[in-house]
Amino acid sequence: MVTSNTGGLLSTTTDPSTITTSKDDRVWSEFKEGMCELLNSERCLVVAAASPDEVVSVCRCVDDVCEKFHNHHNNHNNNNHNNNNNNNNNNNNNNGDDHSHSEEEKSVELLALRNAPRVTFTTEENISKLEKCTAVYGRVPAFIVMEMEHDRFFVLDLPDKNNNNNNNNNNNNKSTMAEEMERFLRGVVKGTIPKALQGDPPPPNDQFEPTHGITLTNGLCAVTSTIARLKRERPGGALCVFWSERCRMCATVIKMVDSLVEMIWKAAAARHGVEKPFNFFICNIDSNDLPEYDWPTPHNAQVVPATVAYNKEGKRVMFKEKRTAPLLAAFICEECLPKDLVDVKAISSEVIAAAGKLYEEISLECTGITAASLPTRTVNTAKADDDNNNNNNNNNNNNNNNNNNKNEAHNSLHLSEENNMRKRPRSDTVVESNE
Repeated sequence: MVTSNTGGLLSTTTDPSTITTSKDDRVWSEFKEGMCELLNSERCLVVAAASPDEVVSVCRCVDDVCEKFHNHHNNHNNNNHNNNNNNNNNNNNNNGDDHSHSEEEKSVELLALRNAPRVTFTTEENISKLEKCTAVYGRVPAFIVMEMEHDRFFVLDLPDKNNNNNNNNNNNNKSTMAEEMERFLRGVVKGTIPKALQGDPPPPNDQFEPTHGITLTNGLCAVTSTIARLKRERPGGALCVFWSERCRMCATVIKMVDSLVEMIWKAAAARHGVEKPFNFFICNIDSNDLPEYDWPTPHNAQVVPATVAYNKEGKRVMFKEKRTAPLLAAFICEECLPKDLVDVKAISSEVIAAAGKLYEEISLECTGITAASLPTRTVNTAKADDDNNNNNNNNNNNNNNNNNNKNEAHNSLHLSEENNMRKRPRSDTVVESNE
């Protein structure tokens, strides 16, 4: 039941204050600024959803699962006590001591969840703040094990109650949720659940704001939470250039690809009346975590700028040739134009011929240098550099707001570190240079 501090029932249009789901009055509280110090320092359980009714059911499910862990632990201890009394003379289990100790530690972690701080985020303002502070976007409704101190969050996506398909078989849904919740919490403790991918906030209308010398005429901006959608919006799939703020040649390569895409779109429209048969976007790999199928774990190092095509199913094809306009044009036409266009070869020939002139105009031999001759920047070193840059850029604001910052130091979910949190250049990336 959703109650106010005075015990009165709140309407669904009012911010819920507390939710009590168990006999021992364990409480879920709606986020308030005064909770920040606690949330920044401890592992917390979080439910984020816009529907108060949905929040109550999830909170109850979490508490039931945590209570199950507690009861199971008590029963297990009782059984062990009985077994020990019957097997005092057996010494054949010595080799399992380390495993038993590890299991015991995991069991303690599971039990600790029963008393972990519990917080809900149900208002638009609070949900926005949660996404901003965790850098995890587009996952609401969700249950989250939040470890703010380590910038680490484990997310279980919840079914959207607005979907009519989820309103059937309520009893089965409740059972499934409990089972899924138990698997999830056990996985978090055992380390088998990966932390949530973090990224930049989705830009309005996917538009790219010029930065680091990069401007786009035809392209969009992809971030962690939007790249899956952008890959599949068009019948031909998509084209992406992955770039880094540390890369001096990325701006020029992006400019060239942007121009080639425009030429291909115009040729397709002139011949078939097809408008934008594929998406074109760019993605900053330093500020957006990406899944394995978008940014595979390399044996040695990845290289940026990296040009990648996706078919309409999202399958990834990497451009591996010398970065010249004609070769890039041929690659884009081959991989991104819909296969049912009858004049793909004619379009490709037309664009490749024009691309040669474009290449002369841009006047850049985009070959870079070998990865082996380039040092990679470690996460710690790069983060320190970025910390200094951010500090220099924000000196004026810090001077004006110094007193306020002191008072609010414990009243924000690491908001003072937001800019630095996502600026953590990857150590698995080699940045090519045109020097």
